[in-house]
Amino acid sequence: MVLILACREPEVPAPTVQEEDTTESVGAAPPVEEEPSGEDILYADTGVLEFGIELDADAIATLKGSPDDYVSGAFVWGDERYEPVGVRLKGNSTYQWLDARPAWKVKFDEYVPGQRFHGVERITLDSNYWDGSMMAETLTYRMWRLSDAPAPRTGYANVRFNGELKGLYTIVESMEIGRAHV
Repeated sequence: MVLILACREPEVPAPTVQEEDTTESVGAAPPVEEEPSGEDILYADTGVLEFGIELDADAIATLKGSPDDYVSGAFVWGDERYEPVGVRLKGNSTYQWLDARPAWKVKFDEYVPGQRFHGVERITLDSNYWDGSMMAETLTYRMWRLSDAPAPRTGYANVRFNGELKGLYTIVESMEIGRAHV
């Protein structure tokens, strides 16, 4: 049933009759689209962002023993540096260690109460381990949203870990359902 709702034809508003504008507009600037801001910039279809995750040797050693626990690290975007933030590895069947291409969870307020990254408390960076197209998750969530079902927004980022490019990741909005983040 959900697929049927997602694939239904969009409602098209009835055509309206507009009077022709006979005034000439010389040198008028075209309308300017506003750049996304706040959390919208993470999920906008405006391109691929560039993120960095940095962990010191102690944090890496802790992750080795407890990959599901948050460790203190830094999150970098351009000139913006957020430190300390909570960083942990993500995945079960997709789990990969740091020398491969791990998926990440970043919690901005783990060590600094109230700290946010462009309005968000946490983000997930999925490595798309099983998805060579890098699009299945984004398209599926978009289909759910188009059918008015709750689903996270997505975006894309190239992610570097301690300076090494790990590749293209899907940014997945962390949604709060009840009191649990998913």
